[in-house]
Amino acid sequence: MARDKEKKGSKDSQEQARPDQARHSAKERPRLRTRFDKEVAPALLKELAEAFAINSTELISEMHDAIGAADWKRLGSAAHGFKGSASVFELSVIADIAQKIEDLSIEGQGGDIEDRVRAHRHRVSGGRQ
Repeated sequence: MARDKEKKGSKDSQEQARPDQARHSAKERPRLRTRFDKEVAPALLKELAEAFAINSTELISEMHDAIGAADWKRLGSAAHGFKGSASVFELSVIADIAQKIEDLSIEGQGGDIEDRVRAHRHRVSGGRQ
């Protein structure tokens, strides 16, 4: 019983400390926000961008391998992941392309993807292969 009161007493004192801490936190918010904006956010963004680059490379390779193996389910899964990654960075053109690839893979029309990739390479290379 005495122990329960002791615990309760310490809990009450913790609860009483919280309003002071909350006021202190409110005072610190502008300083913390500035620190976050100047120090944490750029480092976090850099880390996310690096992870995106690595993940994108892996997903593009996975899509390429899936197309070569005519594994449309695997292609759709990789395209879905790529779409999500691109969406995080608001890369809407990439996300839209990944969505189209995913849609074609679901419809079992992966062969169309190969034709579209070939046509795109042809346009980009100016007709040179």
